[in-house]
Amino acid sequence: MFTEKTSARKHYLRLRADISDREQKEKALSQLLLSYLMQREFSSVMLYLAIGSEAETKDVIDCLVNRGVSVWLPHTTKEGRIIPAPFVGWNDLTDGPFRTRQPSVDEKIPFHCDAVVVPGVSFDLCGNRLGYGKGCYDAFLAGFSGEKIGFCFSQQIGIFPTQTHDKTMDVLVTENGVVCVKRG
Repeated sequence: MFTEKTSARKHYLRLRADISDREQKEKALSQLLLSYLMQREFSSVMLYLAIGSEAETKDVIDCLVNRGVSVWLPHTTKEGRIIPAPFVGWNDLTDGPFRTRQPSVDEKIPFHCDAVVVPGVSFDLCGNRLGYGKGCYDAFLAGFSGEKIGFCFSQQIGIFPTQTHDKTMDVLVTENGVVCVKRG
């Protein structure tokens, strides 16, 4: 086990970058996530756009939009605050901080979402998430009452130190299956 998050981050980022059969695993990941979301009959879902070696979500976004599900994406400010923004199309995206692509924010559109699909450097089987260390998702998820879904490759499931401010996921989706996290 890692005694500090920095070492754990480096380890799991390296594992994620070195994943073999990535295309096949991403296809399985996308199919499992889409199947789970459709089974739950969510009408509105917030996803993310992958950066670096994160699990890709573009196919899931396209399928959800084609099925009439409202899709939201994070608009992240330079200070790291996540503001949910509706996805209206691939041509609407602009460059954001942290090497992200993001939609424009329209504060007049009220945010309602059944579930948030969250990226991470690593997750554990208790639903804990290791992020990049800026606290962007922890702060956002603190005020979110819907279902929190961790989305990652199975190689990213591991053990790492946690803190009280870290937010936990309700469900983990990997290419090997869906895990409903039980707490308490």
